[in-house]
Amino acid sequence: MTRPTRNDVARRAGVSTAVVSYVLNDGPRPVAAPTRARVLRAIEDLGYRPNASARALKLARTGVIGLFVPDIANPFFAAFAQHVQDQAQKRDLAVMIGNTGLDPDREETQLGSIIERQVDGLIAFGIKGAAQLDRLITSGIPLVSMDWQLQDGSVPTIVADDYGAARTVIEHLIGHGHQQIAFIGGPEDLQVSGARRDAWRAAVLPGLDDAAAQHLAVSTEFSLEGGYNGYITIHEQLGRHPQALFASSDVQAIGAIRAATDLGLSVPSDLAVVSFDGTQVGQFSVPSLTAVRLPLELMAEHALQKVLQGPGKLGLHSTVPHTLVVGESCGCARQRRQSVSPDSTSKAVDEDSSHLPD
Repeated sequence: MTRPTRNDVARRAGVSTAVVSYVLNDGPRPVAAPTRARVLRAIEDLGYRPNASARALKLARTGVIGLFVPDIANPFFAAFAQHVQDQAQKRDLAVMIGNTGLDPDREETQLGSIIERQVDGLIAFGIKGAAQLDRLITSGIPLVSMDWQLQDGSVPTIVADDYGAARTVIEHLIGHGHQQIAFIGGPEDLQVSGARRDAWRAAVLPGLDDAAAQHLAVSTEFSLEGGYNGYITIHEQLGRHPQALFASSDVQAIGAIRAATDLGLSVPSDLAVVSFDGTQVGQFSVPSLTAVRLPLELMAEHALQKVLQGPGKLGLHSTVPHTLVVGESCGCARQRRQSVSPDSTSKAVDEDSSHLPD
């Protein structure tokens, strides 16, 4: 069965092919409502689908948005990708995902493939290679960064307040009376890792001597294995378990909890744990994670708006709010939520009028 063409639609609707084009492209000339209805009915009856490549050439658009992530297996990036796809579908756009798998060679290949296809815009996390970044900037493809910035601040961004969010969840642990709080951070060459580490240092290190502090922190990949191995390293460095742990991502926290369990510890009785991300996976872990959560749906919506229409009212650089979601891993018996805005002080909202244990 041959694929229906624009000529077939025109014959079926009793109009010219130009009128069919006006209906499909919503212009440039107006089409009377009865005629438009007749064309749309013919399109539906025949099952006609415009040729995407030809349409892209004519409109100088591909109808495709690029999304660049370091690890699509990470629940944080998987959830964000889903929200981007949902938002893109509302705009009749497709999403091309480039996944580096934390491999520099793969990053070069994936980014090159996205650039060669001349996508209508690119939303990017964690590009490490300087050569790849230069290639992307010079390509002229509209770009929005989700976690990095050039020195001149010229790339539009939508980012979290990594320092403030990390302080929020660490202060929650301090509110439990914990002083010796260990830290599992992300790769040291990522900007987000530095901000979260700085928050830990500012909140925890002033109360500790240098000998104790140097054994409390490690840097690993944002992965289950990274969290597992990171906690084992901290435990071996200390010769015992710390009072509490702040992990820079949910997957690291889950890996660390498994490591603690394998060492015969109980979370939170022996080790209180908090994390950064607030993904759905953390809600269903055992115990459920206390974590600072980012508004991924809002981030996806704003990212697409910026990459397609420019910064506009959102501004060149946007910082999203974060929310402290209190689960079981920190030692809280009941749930409470604390909303934090970058432009305001913390405001506690007790979901069941419970408070932290003394």
